[in-house]
Order: sequence, then structure tokens, then C-alpha cells
Amino acid sequence: MWEDRNLSDLTDADVRLLVESGVGEHLRLEYKRELYGNRDADNKEFLKDICMFANAGGGILLIGIDELRDANGQPTGLPDPAAQIGINIDNPNLILQAYDARVVSCIEDRLPIELFPIPVDGRFVLAIRVPRSLSAPHCIHYQGNVYFPSRRERQRYDMDIREIKEMVMRTASHLEQAEQKLFAAFCDIAIQNDPYLLIACIPIFGQDFLLNINNPRVVHDVTQFNGVFLQPRYTFNGLERQLRGGESSAVEIRRNGLIYLKKVLPIAGASAITQNRPLIIT
Repeated sequence: MWEDRNLSDLTDADVRLLVESGVGEHLRLEYKRELYGNRDADNKEFLKDICMFANAGGGILLIGIDELRDANGQPTGLPDPAAQIGINIDNPNLILQAYDARVVSCIEDRLPIELFPIPVDGRFVLAIRVPRSLSAPHCIHYQGNVYFPSRRERQRYDMDIREIKEMVMRTASHLEQAEQKLFAAFCDIAIQNDPYLLIACIPIFGQDFLLNINNPRVVHDVTQFNGVFLQPRYTFNGLERQLRGGESSAVEIRRNGLIYLKKVLPIAGASAITQNRPLIIT
């Protein structure tokens, strides 16, 4: 959900569409009606809700959306279209900063999260996105105890030792795959007869260790590269744009995670002029 969008780009229309469409909780989506409190039990509840997503492939927590109840008064996981959306908060950013501080101080390995208050008719829905982690399993250290929560369907649970060991092995295998893909990308570079120099390579991993070149952040950064606004174009390899209009140079971001800077420069000296051979920096 909202995979290719920043939380800061979401509006009340996006939240209303979610509620009116009846999108229920699932593996990567959780609703909360009220803010987490400041008691120890509330802190532990919040940390487990964040950490479970990190250990289950990522997800989004939306605070300020009520759930429909069944005949016994139990939450169904479906948003209640008749309920008021959002929470009355004077300073939502302050609350989100406090939530982020809890994550930083209590969850290992370090887990970067995305937070944003979505305004809805003077109220706010607090959106927290937990990314897919390449460092799982993550654990919570709180009041002398250690917890390894995860998520199955729409239910949170604590992983047992077998699951923890299996996740450690999967993570090690994923990192090995990443190294192999990066090495293969290096080996795939075409060697030319002209002078050749690889001056930069930056791995950027997304799902399945491939870069999503449709991601608005990636497109924006390529467009604004080097402080000059130029629209990039999609190529077979990835996303490419000229450094400046009319120059024989370009920057290219490939799906395998490498960033290429390609520039043709003349070689100084009489022999170079005679040979008319360029220096190609890739």
C-alpha cells in the first residue's frame, strides 16, 4: 500500500479512500484508534507493533482510524466508515518525534522508520512506515527483557528460537545474494579499447535487491542531480539523464543498483589529437 509514495505526499483523500474502500488490516497494515500512552505497558505495546513489521517484511501503522466491531464488540480489522477519522492533537510532530526516540533507544539493529501526520479536517492520522529490513531479526530491549515480535496475517506474536535462527540464516543468505549481484554487475561492465576508468559505484537495494527506478525519490534525485534540473529518460538498463544540455556526458542509475557517470573528454597532447581517441569515464 502506497509503496511508491512518500508518507508526506499523502492527503486526507488518500485516507478517506482507504476507509471508504473497506481495506482491512493485513500482514502489512495495522489500524489504531488512539495514541499509545506513556505507561510501561503502552511503551512495550508500541515497540512490539513497530518491531513486528520489521521482522515480517515491513508495513504501515495508521493511528487515528477506528475499526468496525462484531456482535461481541471485538475489532474486525476493517475500518469503520461511520467513525470520525483522525485524532485531535495540538502538536503531532512532537508525538512522532517521541515515538521515533523510543524506536532508536529500544530496537536493535538500528531501524529507520518514516513518520508523518496526515491532516484530516483539523485532526491528524499518524502514519508510521516500517521498511523491509535487510538486518532482520530485530529485537526489543526494554526493562531488562528481550522480545522478538513478528506478524502473521493481522496478528502479532513472539517468535520462538527456531524462527529466530531461520531468520538469521535467511538474512545471511540475502546478503550473500546481494554481494553476488553486485559482483555480477561489475563483471558485466563492457571493457572498451579506449582508456577506461570506473570512478564510482553505489549499491542501492530495494525489493529482491533491485532498485525501483519508478520510485519518486529516485526520479527526483536523478532529475536534480548536480544541481541542474533535467528530465531523465527510461532506458533498457535503468534511468538516465544528461548532465547538462548538449554535453556528451550523462549519469545513469541501473536496476542492479549501480550509478554510472559517463563522460567523454579529449586527451591532451599531439598524439591524442592525431589518434583522435577520447577518454571515457564510466
